[in-house]
Amino acid sequence: MNFFFKVNAGPNIGIGHLQRCINLAEGLKSKKNNIIFLINISSKDYIKKIKKKNFKVKVFKSNNFLLINAKKIFSNKLYNFLIIDDYSVNYRWESKIYNYVNKILVIDDFVDKNHYCDIYLNQNVINRKDIIYIKNKFSKQKCLLGPKYALLDKNYNFFYKKKIEKLNLKRVLVSFGGSDKENFTNLVLEPLSKKKYLDLKIDVVLGKDYRYKNELKKKYKLNNNINIIRNLPSLAEKLHKANLSIGGGGSTSWERLCLSKPAVVFCISKNQKRIISDLKKKNMIIYGGNLINFGSKKFENLIDKIIVKYKNIFKKMEYGKTLVDGLGVYRVIENLIPSSTKKLHIIKANKNNVYDYFNWVNEEKVRKNSFNKKKINFINHKKWFFNQLYFKKKNLLYILLINSLPVGQARINISNKVAKIDYSIEKDFRGRGWGFILLNSVINKIKGKKINKIAGIVKKNNLLSAKIFQKLNFKQINYSTKTIFFKNNNNSFN
Repeated sequence: MNFFFKVNAGPNIGIGHLQRCINLAEGLKSKKNNIIFLINISSKDYIKKIKKKNFKVKVFKSNNFLLINAKKIFSNKLYNFLIIDDYSVNYRWESKIYNYVNKILVIDDFVDKNHYCDIYLNQNVINRKDIIYIKNKFSKQKCLLGPKYALLDKNYNFFYKKKIEKLNLKRVLVSFGGSDKENFTNLVLEPLSKKKYLDLKIDVVLGKDYRYKNELKKKYKLNNNINIIRNLPSLAEKLHKANLSIGGGGSTSWERLCLSKPAVVFCISKNQKRIISDLKKKNMIIYGGNLINFGSKKFENLIDKIIVKYKNIFKKMEYGKTLVDGLGVYRVIENLIPSSTKKLHIIKANKNNVYDYFNWVNEEKVRKNSFNKKKINFINHKKWFFNQLYFKKKNLLYILLINSLPVGQARINISNKVAKIDYSIEKDFRGRGWGFILLNSVINKIKGKKINKIAGIVKKNNLLSAKIFQKLNFKQINYSTKTIFFKNNNNSFN
């Protein structure tokens, strides 16, 4: 299969679009697909970056040139999937290019733009009103909405699982992306270079297009606590070590949330306004303002407040892990190229799965099919989950994985030799028969245990779950609002 990436990048746009496409491309390449980037001729430095990853590159002069030469570019012998992450194209252009490809995925950060596509991906935090608007607008398309689809590099899921030891503000990461035209880096370093902050270790990561590198190094060469780094392949390790991040409100927002990092965030471009607004409402960032209202003393006062209140700020940031887990690339790929059921396997849940269970239990359809429809509070959920893990002989918690991606859960609670079963499949992957596979596998795991009966309680209108229990030869007792399914543990389940 051919995957073409139509992506734009540059000093005015930044490198975020290109980087997230490279992250997705690396995941697709591991599945032995052909990867071809379609890049404007002016993006020479970015062409080098793509070629270093051993991806093919086709250079074009303009969007119109690409359209005229589409028949030559897109092979008619293979399945062509076009992925567009480019603000410069519109609905009309997409509808024309569609004649030469099999499917189109559009990645966008704006809510109000129309697209001609099969799959629409917006990885930002989106409020309920906008979600309804998007789903109505793209009623015939598959919509992948929210930060759980954030296309981060694979290092983030690795550090996502690592425990954070220090709860004091000792290390700061400053990074404003690829170009930082307004030189926010220098604006925040001026107050941070004062003597009172000498105890802070400050890592400054500069992007490829940052123009003030030499001036910055000269200006702060005597500040031994300031470490200036250029062109890191990934921010993940530096971000993991940092206690506070300072930067823009673009794609780095999801990297910070994935690693539960408190952040002072500045608005450095128009497309960041919505991201920042929604994260402010969730108290997931500390808003620093924009270039117009920046003041050195104001920023200094903000840092002083953060130092005093750091522990409380840090505790709130754990919620970020419920939004982003660093597996967005694999989640998107599973939506693009569904895996064989042979790739499914089951493992026991561990403490890191507290966030997965929280998201699954609060998913809209799960709550609808639950006897308690209220959303579950994270603090209460966390206490419940770790209590379940602690009493591991009577509580058996399992995770269903497709490759390395968690896609569902099954829980068995044992009391008086009766095993009560609860399960759910993530909404993207329902209708594939995975619920049956999950339940069948989990039930077989408890054979031979001192259990007389296995039972499941299903809400009356939850017909899909009822069918799975029936397929597994459970007997049933019907009530007005629920059905109880049960069978003896010595029966065969295969």
